[in-house]
Amino acid sequence: MSRAIYIVDVYGQIRDELNRGLPTDRLVVDWWIDDSRVVARAEQRMRPSPRAVENMPDVLVTRQNDGGPYRHLQGWRVPDADEVRLELPFDLLRLKEDDPELAVAWRHASREALLHLFAQGFVVKDVRVLDDRPFYVLEAGHGEREVKRTERLVDADAAPVQNT
Repeated sequence: MSRAIYIVDVYGQIRDELNRGLPTDRLVVDWWIDDSRVVARAEQRMRPSPRAVENMPDVLVTRQNDGGPYRHLQGWRVPDADEVRLELPFDLLRLKEDDPELAVAWRHASREALLHLFAQGFVVKDVRVLDDRPFYVLEAGHGEREVKRTERLVDADAAPVQNT
């Protein structure tokens, strides 16, 4: 298990190649290395099934760009499930170079969704790649949680996420 804190624009505007044009959001993670699941993974006694990730509901709603290399965002939602996956851009630097507006839209959608999920008690439990698509795997925290089905949409031109 882990605990994560999402920090919005932690460094402000930075003009290096990696950060230029994007908010400097960071995910600070505490990995509980003495957790039995973490120990089993480290000792290679436990290998997560790709099928498990394949069948998890998505937080970010994406669609393949017709012939293009990047998936386009349609919005985000909190599925009614205890395990969900949140997709990440495969190559953020290349995406930022090729389509800066889409890169910013991904950052904003990920920010809003992760902040909401963490507030609802979800924790990041893994990072997985399925068919060249990277995902955070999140799990509902222990104890009660009240999940409001929330959806936010981005416009078709990949503008920043807007409330609906």
